[in-house]
Amino acid sequence: MKNFNLICSLMVISILMNSNYLNSDDQVEYFNNESSSAWNGFMGNTRTGHSTESQVIPHQNPVMVKEWTKKIGTGYSGVSLIDNTAITMYSDHEFDYVIALDVNDGKKLWEYKIGPTYKGHGNSQDGPLSTPVIHEGSVFCLSPFGLFFVLSLDYGELKWQFDLDREFKAKAPDWGFTSSPLVYKDKVFILGGETDESSFVLAFGASTGDLL
Repeated sequence: MKNFNLICSLMVISILMNSNYLNSDDQVEYFNNESSSAWNGFMGNTRTGHSTESQVIPHQNPVMVKEWTKKIGTGYSGVSLIDNTAITMYSDHEFDYVIALDVNDGKKLWEYKIGPTYKGHGNSQDGPLSTPVIHEGSVFCLSPFGLFFVLSLDYGELKWQFDLDREFKAKAPDWGFTSSPLVYKDKVFILGGETDESSFVLAFGASTGDLL
């Protein structure tokens, strides 16, 4: 059961990416500039949990065939998708990682080590809890310890990062930092947890990393 949700998600992604019957809805206002056929972050690029694609499965009563599986580890991060790349975060019980996979065959494209794993408690599994968001060639991630960082989509190289605890005095919630970054009009927003005084939201320039 540890990897069941991730495996199912990747199976669905592989089926979606291999369909030639994708349409878009130009009336939808997207939180980022990616195409409507992408699923760029938590609950999709409209943050509604609904896809604007239609006729993904072109025939009635189709038989769905598993194309591949990839066992990677534990965690609660969802899968983000653009073009032929699927990105998620996981734990091997020693370290937490961001991983990029080819949706056609499950091949690992790159992997980035975040740091020591966030240990589960209260019967929860080890590993990250938020979902990365993809925007204009960058992958925005938040670790359970409050490390907010950005990787290049192509190679997984670190572009910039902030430690929310050290730099903004953000106090980690009981279950760690679980919120997923939100990108809108070249700005990226993140919940800063809470301090002794109040909770707060941080906004950065998505391309520069400048605090806004």
